[in-house]
Order: sequence, then structure tokens, then C-alpha cells
Amino acid sequence: MLEEMVRAVIRKTVAADYPHLKVPAVVYARVVSVRPAGDWLEYRLTVLDRFGNPDETFPGLPQVRSKKSFREETVISVAFPYGELTPVILEEVYL
Repeated sequence: MLEEMVRAVIRKTVAADYPHLKVPAVVYARVVSVRPAGDWLEYRLTVLDRFGNPDETFPGLPQVRSKKSFREETVISVAFPYGELTPVILEEVYL
């Protein structure tokens, strides 16, 4: 009984105070489209699972800006620094 109550409190605390712990810090993504945005390039990305399949549990990532140049269909790594939901493109990866 006590163990169940502790688990419930921990689940509630994590959900309320640390929601970023449920989201991976770095994910794979496929470049869907790219367009110039001033001095930057603006990407629309689809998040992939660790096997390279589209991850349906993750929404698409529109308007991700970077100065790095990638072509459409390129698989890249994307980080969410400090638990923020603002994605940062890291580098091209090979799955």
C-alpha cells in the first residue's frame, strides 16, 4: 500500500515539475522541407524512432532554424537543450 502511494506521488511530481524527463534529450528526425529564412535555413522535420520509422507519438517540428545546410530526406539528430521544447539541429546521422 505504501509503495503504491509513493509511486503515485513520484508520478505526479515528475509530470508536474519535470515533464522534460518523459521526452528524450536527443532524437532523430528526417528533413521534410527546407527553405531560406534570411541568413538562416528553416526546416520542417518529422521525428523518427530509434529504428528510423516516423514516431507517431511525437508531433512534427515546423520552423526549426539552423545555419547548417541539409537536403530534404536527410536524417539528422535534434536536441532539446535543458528540457526545453525548442529544437536545435545537431548533425547528419546514418541509421
